[in-house]
Amino acid sequence: MYNPQKVMQLLETVGAKNRDLLDFMGKNWNGSLQQVINGDIRVSKLEKIADFFGVPVDTFFDRGLVCPSVHIGGVKTHVHNFNVGENCDALRALLSEKDKRIQVLEQLVDALQAQISIKTNSDKSRTE
Repeated sequence: MYNPQKVMQLLETVGAKNRDLLDFMGKNWNGSLQQVINGDIRVSKLEKIADFFGVPVDTFFDRGLVCPSVHIGGVKTHVHNFNVGENCDALRALLSEKDKRIQVLEQLVDALQAQISIKTNSDKSRTE
């Protein structure tokens, strides 16, 4: 997951100013660096930031961080959160219950087929 705080930490470590990075990126407007790194971040922006610091783009990502939810687009301002972790556990539990139910139903089918074959055999023996 992208972490904009890593950009700020690198600025402090290197001792560069926000304006230096904005100038390097070609941003000559009155915006702040926070708007650039927290807003709509794209690969092209990240590549320029990485070039400024001389680090790989992967530096700005926390690979070990687990995202607790996924944002699913909605209509206008309605954004829906889908909690992946909890729903996966719930779905696994549901699948487990369904598997148990299927097993019981298969046993029932086997028992019914056994009864049908017994009845069929008894009917054949009566007719003979």
